[in-house]
Amino acid sequence: MEEESPPPPPTPKDVEMQDDDNERITTNQGKSTTLSRKIVECQKKVLFLIYQTRLRSSWKLTPMGKCLGLNPKQAFMDARVRSMWRIKGSLETIDVGKGIFFYRFSMEEDYERALFGGPWFILDHYIMITTWRPNFRPSINEFDKMTVWVRFAELPVEYYDKDALFSIAKIAGKSIRVNYATDKLTRARYARVCIEIDIQKPLVTKVWVGGD
Repeated sequence: MEEESPPPPPTPKDVEMQDDDNERITTNQGKSTTLSRKIVECQKKVLFLIYQTRLRSSWKLTPMGKCLGLNPKQAFMDARVRSMWRIKGSLETIDVGKGIFFYRFSMEEDYERALFGGPWFILDHYIMITTWRPNFRPSINEFDKMTVWVRFAELPVEYYDKDALFSIAKIAGKSIRVNYATDKLTRARYARVCIEIDIQKPLVTKVWVGGD
């Protein structure tokens, strides 16, 4: 007699309480089996994370911004940033309240120009730009982060390495990108790194590298 092959892993469909530690699962194949509640909860968490990742992936080209000292209308902001950033693809400017806007791009080139090409101004008012944050609520979450470029003047050339520069820059903030010329070492008068800083924390103005 041939041995029956084991059934495929159950996919939770209907959950029936059995006792404190186990749950009875009806699978998509119409069979019932008993699993540990911890396994069931783990499966639920995995499915939720997959769903959450899919939802968030559509916002990966969406920086967020706030114009200091100015609270423009959505139509005005949309027209100004389109002209200022020279948009090639599509752009959706979303007013989420408290003077904060999401800029949802369709092209990575437009996204990078907006995020890394500043500083940007509207009517002489500086626009703070940073990366999009999941679960952001203007009434609860402060707009307390912004993306800036920092320079490390006269940095010894042995430190012109992406990993080394990221380690140095994280003293001042979250490292995001190294300038192309810096990465290729075509200019060595100073290194440029894009970082995200927390404006609620004291600003780091100097970093000393190398003590020889």
